[in-house]
Amino acid sequence: MTNPTALGPRRETADLDTTRRKQTRQRLIDAAFTVFGEHGLHAATVEQITEAAGFSRGAFYSNFSSKEELFFAAIDRKRDERIERASKQVDLFERSSDSEPMTVDDLATFLVDSMVATLDDRGWLVAQMEALSGTFRDPALAARQFEIREREIRDVSVVLSLGMERIGRRSVVGALQAADIVLAVYDRVLTTVLLEGVSLDDFPSRLAPPIAATVIGITEPTP
Repeated sequence: MTNPTALGPRRETADLDTTRRKQTRQRLIDAAFTVFGEHGLHAATVEQITEAAGFSRGAFYSNFSSKEELFFAAIDRKRDERIERASKQVDLFERSSDSEPMTVDDLATFLVDSMVATLDDRGWLVAQMEALSGTFRDPALAARQFEIREREIRDVSVVLSLGMERIGRRSVVGALQAADIVLAVYDRVLTTVLLEGVSLDDFPSRLAPPIAATVIGITEPTP
């Protein structure tokens, strides 16, 4: 029969190991933003990542099978941060009075605030774009990028549908397709901003007008 008093130390040790593993994983992801942002996905090495994080190769491979897996873990963290920001925005939106007038421009600003919450590193954004082009030759990486895009479309469709209801309009192309179109506009404007070399601080103000025009183009007044 197992001694109940012996389970306490074992559980504490297991909990401590889990905490340390999580901390190691998070530090590796932190390092990923810096290293991938400086070198890109394909040029960056595991050694550069572990050096930046202060760990050994063994620590890396006990958490990630490859630098590509780490790269997508970093993308997932950014997505989670964006979802948290969008959820707070939606909560504020839903608790605001329905009697308050809302325009298409207001909706565009709301969408922009939800989508650009984590745009804080030009190098990281460029690394993502470089990685996208490189994944076309790797079916597994391409499938992962496709999965991320589909999740982004679903996330944006929720915010967009809520906003369209408030401004008295409905999509003429379907909720998911409307979100896909909005994200395409987002990608185009972001690419332009990066190519021009202007500050990312200017991105929201550059993005809002075309988002507003797009919303008008893909919606109609609710009968």
